[in-house]
Amino acid sequence: MSSSDSISEDTTGESFQAAQHAKVDKVTAYLRLKLSMENISIKKPLAVVFEGENSVEVGRSPFLQDPVDLPFYFQKIQPIRIVLYGFEGKEGEEDELNRVGSVSTTLGRLVSLRMSVMPIDQPHNPGGNGVLKATVSFVSSPWKSKRVDFKFSASSLDRKDYAGVGRSDPYFLIFAEDTNELLYQSEYITSTLRPEWRTGRFDFHVYDPDNTFEQGAYRLNVVVMDEDFGKGKNDLIGSLNVTLSEIVVGM
Repeated sequence: MSSSDSISEDTTGESFQAAQHAKVDKVTAYLRLKLSMENISIKKPLAVVFEGENSVEVGRSPFLQDPVDLPFYFQKIQPIRIVLYGFEGKEGEEDELNRVGSVSTTLGRLVSLRMSVMPIDQPHNPGGNGVLKATVSFVSSPWKSKRVDFKFSASSLDRKDYAGVGRSDPYFLIFAEDTNELLYQSEYITSTLRPEWRTGRFDFHVYDPDNTFEQGAYRLNVVVMDEDFGKGKNDLIGSLNVTLSEIVVGM
């Protein structure tokens, strides 16, 4: 694939800087949380799972029989609190929902341990030794792994060395357009305006919960730079926007 026809001049370097710093949170996987109790007796137990500082309810398990499915973010701390309730009441009267106790942890910790045994904090029974067991399994992941091989070349690049008198030492970087994640950085080639870089490969992940991924819809930003070897700031030669299918066809 030749990049010479599509590279647009951008002397500000803003697109390159933005690509380095932007981040987007997306679901990494869905977890299934199975709960059970030991050393504690609760009539008609109910577990309610709250997440975050604002204690937003994200799931509940009546009688601790139903698992709770939760979204998990790999690069995000997700504090959770599991509150245990019990339905109690005299015969012939409607049961009341009473708070028995709770445990606090994070989803990341549950994932790392897979099976956690946590003491239940019981304000009305400080000497209680009840524990809550939490078992985590992965239900599914909306992220799919992909791999692509490609080969780039270019011609008629701008002269960036020696105030525009010399040639350039070009290399390129590839970013995913939607997340600005750096997917690949090439080697630099010294003193040329017509580089032919070696065949490259990168693995990437796409958010594809419905298995509807199309190469033509996956867009990439390619940034071409001039290596200055520590003598100053690397210069931006230009950038272009392509789809994954264009790279594959170009091979």
